[in-house]
Amino acid sequence: MPDFYFTVEGGQTHGPYSSSEAAREAAKPFAEEGLHCTIHRTDPVCDFCSDPHEQITNRYHVPDFGLAGMATNPKDDVGWASKGDWAACEKCHRLIEAGDRDGLSRRSLESFFKLHPEVPNTPRYRNEMANAIGLLHVTVFELIEGVEKH
Repeated sequence: MPDFYFTVEGGQTHGPYSSSEAAREAAKPFAEEGLHCTIHRTDPVCDFCSDPHEQITNRYHVPDFGLAGMATNPKDDVGWASKGDWAACEKCHRLIEAGDRDGLSRRSLESFFKLHPEVPNTPRYRNEMANAIGLLHVTVFELIEGVEKH
């Protein structure tokens, strides 16, 4: 199981945490103070599906970006940002290159619920996650500047 950390702007690193959610929750007070926090893990994972069993085969060049409105509850929305390139496993890479955005979103959504059994797999949560994944993927696709084999 990978360890998760967060780094506060200025370089102070906190962790390890057992999940990205735990690291995100621990970073929230810093973000609420207006400090930029970066969540990272000890091993690479596909940024599209997050499947820990898939090997990273490609890297998409994506400039840094930020999004608001990703949280279900507006009071929890301290913003979301991506720094640096996006890693892709071979399965996600094939979907991206085929232009199958619906297939990529389905793969990401199914992977999310497998990795997060604590989130109820109900129509309400599936719809909320599908919308968040869709917003994220649309933004990434608009910003991709190139791809290279990993």
